Amino acid sequence: MASSKVFYRSLVFCVIISALLMFGSVFPPFTHAQTGVGSYSYGVAYDFAKGEIFVANEYGNCLTVISDRDNSVITTIDLGNDNENNGVGMYPLNVAYDSAMGEIFVVDLGVNTIAGSSSASAGMVSVVSDATNTVIATIPVGADPTGIVYDSAKGEVFVSNAGTNPGDTSAANFNTGTVSVISDVTNSVVATVLVGPFPASAALAYDSGKSEFFVVTIPKSVSIISDSTNSVVGTKAAGSSPIAIAYDPAKSEIFVTNTDTDIVTILSDSTGGSTSTTPGSSASSALWILITVVIVIFAILVILFVLRKRKKNQPLPPPPPPQT
Repeated sequence: MASSKVFYRSLVFCVIISALLMFGSVFPPFTHAQTGVGSYSYGVAYDFAKGEIFVANEYGNCLTVISDRDNSVITTIDLGNDNENNGVGMYPLNVAYDSAMGEIFVVDLGVNTIAGSSSASAGMVSVVSDATNTVIATIPVGADPTGIVYDSAKGEVFVSNAGTNPGDTSAANFNTGTVSVISDVTNSVVATVLVGPFPASAALAYDSGKSEFFVVTIPKSVSIISDSTNSVVGTKAAGSSPIAIAYDPAKSEIFVTNTDTDIVTILSDSTGGSTSTTPGSSASSALWILITVVIVIFAILVILFVLRKRKKNQPLPPPPPPQT
């Protein structure tokens, strides 16, 4: 009876531990805090000089400014008419912070004269002062702009433009992807660089070590742009369906996410550098769950073995007294 109690208690303990391990591997950590912002929040940038966060709200057509001290909303910056109020909205998407000028650059998809109807030809970049929290300039860029990144070395902002008609995959429209280069001194476009087709919304990364930009383009490549000549100096294969990119200055490597295969492609920023791939989070979670299950099964087998051995070593009960 005592052995059975020990076994069942051990079994319950193993099940609880395995459930906790699997819960931690599948679900994200608990939220520290939440702050309400505008409609369909999208891009975000941090202003480390003022300790503020700027969030672009696509359908609200505004920026929400949040304090990092108490996670409260400081103000909301209107970027123009709001399509939710029967007006014409700018549809802000992504945001970049210019530390030298104390300004925030906001990529706006733009719309045509019909409220709520998107028009790829109306792409803009709004420039917001973090001192006054007001729009101080509006810069026309290429068609259907989405991604944006700041070049601190040259004081320039790079904006990826997907093309005149992002939904058109015909040969005539396939190579219309460009990058607009904006000077933060004049708030004007100083160069337009032709890249591969359809650069994505998170498709830009700045390599401070080599003063180059990396632009992810569909279907399988990364274009390399020199910020000294504002021209494409090379391309790299980036796996199937690349969508986002980030630069690691410590190892001079570029990380590209691939949506179709759930992997991350790792590129060296050197010419002809090596390429490797890393499984994505879904594969890692599945592997962690499998390891947890194996550990639990092993623990149960060990417990059964110990109980069986203990039972064998127990002395036999004394024989009953002889009947008289």
